[in-house]
Amino acid sequence: MKWAAVALLVVGGCTSQETAVLESTTKEIPVGGGTARSADGLFEVVVPADALAVAAVIDIETLTITGPSRSLSRVYEVRVSELALRPAATLTARYHATSIQYPRSLAIARWPSGSDAVPLAGNEAKAPETVEGQVSSFLLERFCVVPAPLPPPPAIPEGWTAPVATATSAWIFNQLAIAGPGEGFDLDLQCAGGDCIDNYLWRLGELGNDQIRQGLLGGENLLGIELAGLDDPYVGDDASLTAKFYGLRDKDEPFFPANNFKVPVGQVTCCEFVINPQSLSGIPGQARSRSPARIEDHQLFSLTPTAIQFVLTVAVPPHPEFRLERTLLRAELPEDASTLTGLIGGVVSMNMLAQLENPYCRTVGPRCPVLFPESTLLDLTTTLFGSPDIDLDGDGLECALDRDGDGRVDLCCDGVVGQACSSQLTGCAGSEVPPIDSNPGREGTCAFAPEMADGYSIALEFTAVPARFYTAP
Repeated sequence: MKWAAVALLVVGGCTSQETAVLESTTKEIPVGGGTARSADGLFEVVVPADALAVAAVIDIETLTITGPSRSLSRVYEVRVSELALRPAATLTARYHATSIQYPRSLAIARWPSGSDAVPLAGNEAKAPETVEGQVSSFLLERFCVVPAPLPPPPAIPEGWTAPVATATSAWIFNQLAIAGPGEGFDLDLQCAGGDCIDNYLWRLGELGNDQIRQGLLGGENLLGIELAGLDDPYVGDDASLTAKFYGLRDKDEPFFPANNFKVPVGQVTCCEFVINPQSLSGIPGQARSRSPARIEDHQLFSLTPTAIQFVLTVAVPPHPEFRLERTLLRAELPEDASTLTGLIGGVVSMNMLAQLENPYCRTVGPRCPVLFPESTLLDLTTTLFGSPDIDLDGDGLECALDRDGDGRVDLCCDGVVGQACSSQLTGCAGSEVPPIDSNPGREGTCAFAPEMADGYSIALEFTAVPARFYTAP
């Protein structure tokens, strides 16, 4: 196989010492076109149907590099073999961010067919570059995305104070699931060992996603998003808008979940919901969970973390409100606004998990090496997955421990900066947090204490369809 090195793309700060290659992918692109994606799914090379004269093979390696002024930069090395482009053909390289630390950037390289090559110019994150040249095959050695803050949003984002349920741009989540490994956000802006994805509870999806899906179909899990201030007409970009999150209930009387996400046969309406009063605050009521957002090239992303609350059927009824801290959103919104597809990431606190009864692992099986009778979801996560990964209160990670091995938390430790948590600990490095209920067998109520503020990162993948929201009378 013949490779030719003819192009170099470097951003200032990306010439520092390089770490090892993390992952690589290889994709054969037929004459009909296609897309090659990096292993983390964030970077892609798009080949349109009219670009190739013969099939090509694209290899993408994902690297990270460190430098004196920035903790980490993402780097993608792209190799294309046997590239034969048709006249005026265009290839597009795109990067999709997963956190506010890595703002979404777009780089475009244009290569009309020929034999000579023009090196690609330097490209700042978020600053589009178009470079024209002539190549027959190439190695794009460095596509570098440098962590950089987004420009500050307006003091008051568009739609921030708009009355609720007045925007025509609203969607109901019709699919929701805990995302798998490698899908998520950088919620704490720390990349341990080059891993910038925080989704510690991805393994909980193996136990809970079927139940979440049934909750959607039955109308128990109803979560919606309203994009207040969205441009009309919407053409794929919007510099300022507000994402508002609501817990919802079916507007139909009597309850009729069959028309929650589409118009059933013989019906003429669908997808109408009433906003739960718990999702509003103030007079007049405004969304409790809202975040400044923007859209670039059909990619919607929140600009600041927020907390959202909704019902998530991962335990037995009655299902309590499920609260996510530091929530971030990324989604794709086409111009026809027919669907909203993306990812929500956040942190579920130890307090929250301790309030949820554990419905799983009542029998031993491949996914449940331990029985968990009369336990909470914190007991489950502590035993199967370990200690929390996100320090929400800034005093070091809190520890919930099961000292006697019965699958239930019986000791809580307040965080100590620089002290790691481990399920192997038998005592507290810092102060012990006493249980709220001092009765025998209630030692695990220590997790209800306000000191136990830290939590586990999680990512939820979703699709949503257009809906209409109403306020309760």
